[in-house]
Amino acid sequence: MEHTWLCLLIWQTTLITSGLFEVPPKATLDVALNPVHPGETDAPTSSSISESVKLTVEALPIATLTVDLNPVYPGETVTLTCSVESDINWIYKWNKDSNDTSVIQSNRHNITGPTLTISSVEESDQGLYWCHGERGDRPTSSSISDPVRLTVKALPTATLTVNPNPVYAGEEVTLKCSAGSYSDWTEYEWYRGINEDTVVNLDYRTGDTLTISSDTVGNYGYYKCRGIRGSRPEYSSFSNIVRINVNALPTVTLKSLNPNPVFTREKVTLTCSAGSVSWTEYVWYKDNTDNINILSQYKGPTLTIISTSLSDKGSYRCRGKQYSRPKYSSLSNEVIINVNALPTVTLTVNANPVYAGEKVTLTCSAEFYRDWIEYEWYKWNTYNINILSQYKGATLTIISTSLSDKGSYRCRGKQYLRPNYSSFSNEVTITVNALPTATLTVNPNPVYAGEKVTLTCSAGSGSWTEYEWYKDNTDNRNILSQYKGPTLTISSTSVSDKGSYRCRGKQYLRPKYSSFSNEVTINVNG
Repeated sequence: MEHTWLCLLIWQTTLITSGLFEVPPKATLDVALNPVHPGETDAPTSSSISESVKLTVEALPIATLTVDLNPVYPGETVTLTCSVESDINWIYKWNKDSNDTSVIQSNRHNITGPTLTISSVEESDQGLYWCHGERGDRPTSSSISDPVRLTVKALPTATLTVNPNPVYAGEEVTLKCSAGSYSDWTEYEWYRGINEDTVVNLDYRTGDTLTISSDTVGNYGYYKCRGIRGSRPEYSSFSNIVRINVNALPTVTLKSLNPNPVFTREKVTLTCSAGSVSWTEYVWYKDNTDNINILSQYKGPTLTIISTSLSDKGSYRCRGKQYSRPKYSSLSNEVIINVNALPTVTLTVNANPVYAGEKVTLTCSAEFYRDWIEYEWYKWNTYNINILSQYKGATLTIISTSLSDKGSYRCRGKQYLRPNYSSFSNEVTITVNALPTATLTVNPNPVYAGEKVTLTCSAGSGSWTEYEWYKDNTDNRNILSQYKGPTLTISSTSVSDKGSYRCRGKQYLRPKYSSFSNEVTINVNG
């Protein structure tokens, strides 16, 4: 009998708990148990009614799910909060998209108390979320919250462009970052790496353009960018990755077509060979002044120094230049020109000043070189015109100077070996002084045969020790050598004394002679 009642009670309870028989919250159900006697046909059909028992069914605590950011952007952090009314000590369980998918603790998913924090949100985090609480005490579970759809919205797209690309060493390249539909990006972040997997933040925050120099091929790499703003979304997506290729400049080769070292006044030619590129002009540099074209007067592929000087000594470089890219070639190799001074020669003169008619000798002597095959002589600074080309030896002798020999003289040695010439010698200026003037007078003139005639030779301020007398233009032959004094007296003239006479003073000091006097013609009348 007791078993039958128990079965009836279990059956009714099962109907209620299974939902086949609904009992409103806080409702009371009266259950009466009547004993039944099996096998008794005449047994009572019911027992007495038991005392009523009040069964109370309460609703589960309600769970409510809230989210602080929705929609959310990739990379942001979002927090979902599960609130269960009443009671405490809940352990919170989270589901996503299905009852079979539980959200568990991970590097990005942090469950702390009633909150689920998702950091660095990804597109895979989008979906339906719900939660409920569980605990050891009754009620052991809250209700399941209403689901909340978390929307992950794509970041504004950033696009990176670069100009020019490829770029040549030494050129500037400009990267431009365009960050999509928003116009209020305040700045941009830039990233670079040697390959796509190693792109790191350059710690550059600039406007939407980044200009970099490609001075070396080492500036090649992979670049990307993203925009930054003050409101959500704070960042754009990372742009596409752009590879910048830095090409080496075309090479040029500098050659010297001359022996090295060179000597002053020799000709030097440097040639800049530019390979396959047809450069429109060339730029020349001296002494490592790579940024200063101090040789701007030279534009062609050759640099010729007609007559080198010591100031031309130094290192030289060149590069090609054109209007199209690349604008320049690389700097050439360095060529060092050593300029040696020419061997020196010294010019001396045996007498200076010199008097007209005197002999003068100039001597050109070389200090080191002894094998000059000939010498060149120059007068009046005519260094490019050897007007004394008839003189080839180391000495220049003027047998009888005249006023036209006055002037400045230089010389230099000449040989077949390098250096072909010595330096120009020091300058020697020869001063040619006129001889003291001699004056001849006669008394009387004309004269008659048998008369006495006297010629007087006055030779200026010299200390003349004797005089020379000449007759009938015999200037080179003193046919009247018997006469030594300043007067020549013919006691008794004859027709043979007729003629032209000259005289000059003579002394032991320089000038040895005076000039020839004026000519006096004696006419002897019969």
